[in-house]
Amino acid sequence: MANSLADALCKVGLIDQQERDRALADQAHSFAEREAMWKKVASKGNRTEHYTLLQSCSSISEFKDTARKLLCESPELASEVVKLAHRFKGQQGGDRLVWLCYQVRDLMPQVVAEKRECFLKRAFRSAGSAVEIPN
Repeated sequence: MANSLADALCKVGLIDQQERDRALADQAHSFAEREAMWKKVASKGNRTEHYTLLQSCSSISEFKDTARKLLCESPELASEVVKLAHRFKGQQGGDRLVWLCYQVRDLMPQVVAEKRECFLKRAFRSAGSAVEIPN
């Protein structure tokens, strides 16, 4: 019985053994990368002092400032920022904050590292946020 799609394709002759081996190696590498990323995000040791401060923020403006600093250091924690933003949902401006955090999370992978700080400053500014990727 075939263990994977690549094994099944090799068995019926649609791909050769080398392609099968390459596909399995790529699959294992991809899985290892994803697993390493999730371990890094999930590990409590990875959470910086800004993450701890973010959990204890009492106002939306304080939360925005701390979230900006945290995401500059650790952009992979964008989903955690969204989760923490939900506690402001009942307050005035809380729904907008949650929406803003979702926008930042969704656009963050498209922003090059050199422009990340500029992007986050624009997104989390006090006067109103324009969430767009800087040129």
